[in-house]
Amino acid sequence: MTRVRAIRPATWTLILIAAAVSALMWPTMIQLSQNWAPSPENVLGHGWLLLAIIGWAVFVKSRDVQLHDSRPRWLPLALLLILGIFWVVALNASIAALQALAWFVAILVAVWAVLGWEALRQLWWPLSLLVLLLPVWGLFHGLLWSLSVKCVGFMVGLFGIPFYMDRNTVRIASGSLEIASGCAGLSFFTVAVSVAFVIGYFNRATWRQHVVLVVSASIMAMVSNWVRITIIVWRAEVTQMQTTLITEDHYVFGWVVFAVGLLGYCFLFGSYGLNRDKSLSRESVSSHPYLSRIPWMQLSLAGTALIASPIWAAAVTARPQSEQLDRLSVLLPGSLPTKVSKSIWRPTLLGPDNQVSLEVVRSNLSLLAFEASYHRQRQGREMIGEGNLLVPDESWGIQSHYVDSDSAVVIAVDGVGNVWLIRYGYAVGDWRSAKPVHVQIRLGISSLFENPVSRFTAIAVHCNGKCETAQQVLLLAWREISGVAPAKHAPTPPS
Repeated sequence: MTRVRAIRPATWTLILIAAAVSALMWPTMIQLSQNWAPSPENVLGHGWLLLAIIGWAVFVKSRDVQLHDSRPRWLPLALLLILGIFWVVALNASIAALQALAWFVAILVAVWAVLGWEALRQLWWPLSLLVLLLPVWGLFHGLLWSLSVKCVGFMVGLFGIPFYMDRNTVRIASGSLEIASGCAGLSFFTVAVSVAFVIGYFNRATWRQHVVLVVSASIMAMVSNWVRITIIVWRAEVTQMQTTLITEDHYVFGWVVFAVGLLGYCFLFGSYGLNRDKSLSRESVSSHPYLSRIPWMQLSLAGTALIASPIWAAAVTARPQSEQLDRLSVLLPGSLPTKVSKSIWRPTLLGPDNQVSLEVVRSNLSLLAFEASYHRQRQGREMIGEGNLLVPDESWGIQSHYVDSDSAVVIAVDGVGNVWLIRYGYAVGDWRSAKPVHVQIRLGISSLFENPVSRFTAIAVHCNGKCETAQQVLLLAWREISGVAPAKHAPTPPS
């Protein structure tokens, strides 16, 4: 009975640490919880299940936590203060991956600050599994997609089906099947790698054994995806493109194929690396006493260090902003407003606070101008992010793109073959750039000291037969808006 009571303070302390960090970084937790929701679009749809497994592992390991030193630990407290600043910058810059990274590292450092280095060392391995829940898996998407296209071509040939590969499209006698980016198998890959790490943890595998587990799980996931696509191609050929895997949906079918592979993997590797010593690795147990009470002072100091930067940032963002709503029309004299919904060309941005579309005539050429402004950016309301489009739809093609001082120039061709010149750029307050990463970093850092309005501005002109003239007119119009003269060189548009 005494043993059970000795466990509880350490366990409750860890729960309080995780809850406090997650509450202080609640915008990030909302994003992560959305990523973990079971959905075909979420590669981390298994996130809540994995979080429960990690929580259980931490709970079991917390029985070994001992009290080595009850004094304040100033180094991790300083690191928490820095992490708070880092998180605020990432939040204001709308960089989700860096926000999630700050949340993960903050939990580790908070354990160090509250319970000490030895406690962090004891809990390091189960806590490190939290990295599997971070939105970093997109880094593998391109590689998985490329391998799927190449290997499916090889596997389809094994079935004796006449075909040829046209980039990422399999062309057979019955029709064509595109291996789209969503067919990369990233969801299968994330689940397989997570299962490998969980098996390695509970089997107390060595680092080399973990490498074997992860590599074998990765291969299993990729092969399962290739088999899935190959079977769909085979069924398409046999049924003259009438298989339900094409006419209806193959999402469930893919998970069934992967589940078969995962069961085989667990059967072969479920006991791999199993440590014959069934103890809970208590080699660190010494004469130090087990934690007998919740260290409220250390918890308070850690919370204060972590919350200082968000409070400062909240005070800064509470300052009023000054924005001239008719700024674009003032900078472009003679311009007339156009209905955004009826404009031939207009960009699409996520959730701007204000947007305006104008038409202005310069040198007998009609220029279309567009500007969207943001008072504060958050997930789903981002000036730079997925879902933002410079051209109206996918029928437009980008012929060339280059950065020219504070703006970028794009040569695009619309769905009917008309050539367009587009010049665009971003602004944070009065600072301008055409490089998205620079803009995000500038916005994140400047938000620590001021509350700037961020803007996206673009001008487009239809230039069939008059592209050289249009280049100069577009350049002069941009100078009117920015007051900064970009370089005069420009690529020659296609005829």
